[in-house]
Amino acid sequence: MRTEQENLAASLCHLFNILPLWGLLTAGAIWFQLREESRRVVLHAQQAMIFNVMGLALVLIWLLVGLLAKVVKYVSLPLGQGLVLVNNGILLVLGAAYVIICLMGFARCLGGQSFHYPLIKVER
Repeated sequence: MRTEQENLAASLCHLFNILPLWGLLTAGAIWFQLREESRRVVLHAQQAMIFNVMGLALVLIWLLVGLLAKVVKYVSLPLGQGLVLVNNGILLVLGAAYVIICLMGFARCLGGQSFHYPLIKVER
């Protein structure tokens, strides 16, 4: 596989990773198609899939805290509303960071540079 094709495939793993679940499916398809041809693309696809699962876990936590906030609203309306605001604010900040990290991975891989997601260690 040529270097330009590897760069494109690896960068697409990171670009589509912006979309929850669809990024996981896209990176999995790229990994499956190129698993015998390019170890570099497999590494990036695995990283993208793990990072996507981490993003989905954050959304799940956001949903659970949102449900908790609805229960808290019955006990104390101001406390429940405050919890909703904090929960949404945290998701907004983490979501923006998630998108920026994915775009950085896309740009770096497209340029042929190395890229590793934070908190993820995939062995070569």
